[in-house]
Amino acid sequence: MSAPSPMSLRPLPLVALLCLAFVVGACGSELEGTAPGREVGADVPEVEPDDDAEVDDSDVANEVDDAPDVGDDSEVRSETSEPDVAHEISDGDVAADVDVAPPGPCDGLAEGDPCDDANACTLDDRCVSGRCLPLGPLVCDDGNVCSDDTCDAAIGCVWLANLAACDDGDPCTAGDRCSVGICRPGGETCDDRNPCTRDSCAPNGACTNTPDDALPCDDASACSAGDFCADGVCMAGPGDGCAENDPCVAVTCGADGLTCELALLNGIGCDDGDACTSTDTCQGGLCRAGPALKCPWDSECAAFRCERQTGCVLDTSYQSGKSCSDDDRCTIGESCDGQGVCAPIEPAPCDDDNPCTDDSCDATWGCEHSWVSGGCNDQSACTSDDVCEFGQCRGTALSCDDANACTIDSCDPLLGCQRLSIVCDDRNSCTTDACDQALGCRFTPRSGACDDGLACTAGDVCAAGVCKPGAVTCDDDDPCTADVCDAEEGCLNVPLAPCPVGALTITAVGVNASPSGLGQWVAIQNASAASFDLEGYAIRGERCDCEALIDESVIVAATILYGLRASTPAPAVSEIAPGGPTAVDQFDFELGVPGDGFYIDRSGDQIDLIGPGGEVVDTFVVR
Repeated sequence: MSAPSPMSLRPLPLVALLCLAFVVGACGSELEGTAPGREVGADVPEVEPDDDAEVDDSDVANEVDDAPDVGDDSEVRSETSEPDVAHEISDGDVAADVDVAPPGPCDGLAEGDPCDDANACTLDDRCVSGRCLPLGPLVCDDGNVCSDDTCDAAIGCVWLANLAACDDGDPCTAGDRCSVGICRPGGETCDDRNPCTRDSCAPNGACTNTPDDALPCDDASACSAGDFCADGVCMAGPGDGCAENDPCVAVTCGADGLTCELALLNGIGCDDGDACTSTDTCQGGLCRAGPALKCPWDSECAAFRCERQTGCVLDTSYQSGKSCSDDDRCTIGESCDGQGVCAPIEPAPCDDDNPCTDDSCDATWGCEHSWVSGGCNDQSACTSDDVCEFGQCRGTALSCDDANACTIDSCDPLLGCQRLSIVCDDRNSCTTDACDQALGCRFTPRSGACDDGLACTAGDVCAAGVCKPGAVTCDDDDPCTADVCDAEEGCLNVPLAPCPVGALTITAVGVNASPSGLGQWVAIQNASAASFDLEGYAIRGERCDCEALIDESVIVAATILYGLRASTPAPAVSEIAPGGPTAVDQFDFELGVPGDGFYIDRSGDQIDLIGPGGEVVDTFVVR
């Protein structure tokens, strides 16, 4: 691609242009690309225009004669934006074959104006006779021997890393070679190939090789091991370099003392690396597997499997926690512990809590108890001087008798002697109870009041140690009750029905002059010493053939009660027949009256007092 130039170029002769095109074409065919960013025309000298220069035909002929011979059929192509444009040179004549193409880079430009021939490997392109021609090639030399400099018509300079020999400028290295575009140092020039010397190189390239016995080395013999440096020389070590870990191969040092010789063995025991085989043997230098390994028999708590790396392996989870038996009668509660063992929870309980036996356990027979002799403790507070006899702890019974007739003596195995005081109670209120330590309980008769516990006696007294009953009276002086004594409840006064005659009587009757009977009254007297409830009693009139109940009223002893014939409204006191009650609130005999109501006829009428059972208690005739 051309670089713009501030100057204007004068037109060049046709032959010169053809020669320039040839040179550019030849350059373009050998360069492959360019590096982006390289300054176009940086190494191309600037051409000063010469306005007075003249070109004649002889100049053109000379320029043609000086051009290289490219042959009759050679074609020189310039890299322009116009395709299919070729310049043919033959026998000194120039002919141009131009194909019809789209507008070229010089269309609309003047002769010598800058243009672009679309070739990144050319510099300072100019329009010449309507063609865009370069002034010169792009120089891609980067000065690095480790890169191949090429030019690509599309992108310009391209530098490709190579592997060429180079010189890194260090006199202490040799055989330097390019790598990734950089000259890498080769081997040290001062290496004397002796493992027992330390090699160094001075800045001027002078070598120094110093012996160092501390350096490791190899004497190049396979028969030695542990080689070492001594005074700059590698000496054979004391070890056997032909030692072999394979039991089926015998290795010895050969006659040359440098190489090991190998012999294949047979019939020797070996290990094939498989833990599940046994009695492996060497056969032809190889370890052959023997019979399969037999793992222990499975038990109720263990199961085995064979693994190549470890051999017989216990399955620790087999039957874990399952009840089992360890065939030991001295253990109990066995179960599989998850490790293949039938483990007991605890020893069998063989302690019989007997101090006169020696307790032990036999795995086959179980608990055993052997008799022992000597003193012991039977754990009873009621014995003393305990000793073992025939496997039993026996002691002398302890006496708890305190010689007191007022106590009950006993012995508690935990507490020892116990004494309970006797309670002297003969349940007789007519005796005095006491206890004599020599004679025991004594019951002495006493005098005075007592209670025989009977409800129908009173004033009981003690006599000769016996409670004598006194007489009781239940008479309440009431003729209308029956007086009796109940063995459990005592005196009972049961009302009589009917009451005996004479207890209640009608003493007077008041008859009002009014034919309506308003204000009539009856006087009832209680001649007894008891009160009577008049509920259920009635007044009956013979003439009216009617009956009136007395309301609920109690007539006390030795009183007269006036009953008034009830009416609505109640009669005033002035309306009551003479001799009657002075108040109207004592009792009435209106209740329960059938028909037109109760009334008393003026004369000759008979009035009856009727008891609760319908009996006639008293009769009164009106006069």
